[in-house]
Amino acid sequence: MRVLVGSQNKTSVPSVKTPFGILTVPSKTPKKSLYAEVRGLSLLSEILLNSQVWETRIVNHRMLIVSTDFQPQIVLDPLLTVHSYLTYSDQHLVISIDNEERCVLSNGEMQCAVADSLVSIILLGEACWPYEQTPTTLAEKAEAAIAYRELKKRDLAIEDYGIPLSLEGIAAFHRFEDEIIRLKASERLAAIGAYARELYVCHVLEVEGIQQHVTLLMKGISTNEILLYLEQPKEKADRIFIPAPSS
Repeated sequence: MRVLVGSQNKTSVPSVKTPFGILTVPSKTPKKSLYAEVRGLSLLSEILLNSQVWETRIVNHRMLIVSTDFQPQIVLDPLLTVHSYLTYSDQHLVISIDNEERCVLSNGEMQCAVADSLVSIILLGEACWPYEQTPTTLAEKAEAAIAYRELKKRDLAIEDYGIPLSLEGIAAFHRFEDEIIRLKASERLAAIGAYARELYVCHVLEVEGIQQHVTLLMKGISTNEILLYLEQPKEKADRIFIPAPSS
């Protein structure tokens, strides 16, 4: 660990070179604490070198850690996190979601360094944000991860849904799909029709996009069952939104 001494005033301020830039700390900082943080930042840097879901970016002359997997985007400031901890005993991580700061505390029982908690966040991202382990203040990232996994599992792209949907919206869509999948064909089509009408009226979406969208909910329903329902739909408007099978 290379320690540089600042000379701007009479009080020596240790400056330590890290993979994320120069870390300045109070002169009374215990060497053991400083060494632990530098080691933690070095480990953090090594993990990032092989990561497919994180990258470092220089923003306003600071090296930040940015998620690159899916929205919403997570941004961490490793140097400011460590500096605040060593200077003010502040155990909050400097972290934001889509430019909105979030309250995430480092492990209150940590014995080594606040940098270890930064590593934990990076590893959560590597594990695709398991819901139970993700801090509650980052819950929307974990919820988006559920939708992201649904996309991969079903081999779908966002464009396949026919209408604009957030990752959270995709998760809600598949929850609805799971709710209606065991209904009789006529009941299922009636539920799909109600859903389609809500999209049209409340979300002001185009009919063609809605038709493409609801076909994802119609898997397993036979052509005859669809034609039979459309002869006497629960609501006449269902004929607009539920596409008739092509002959």
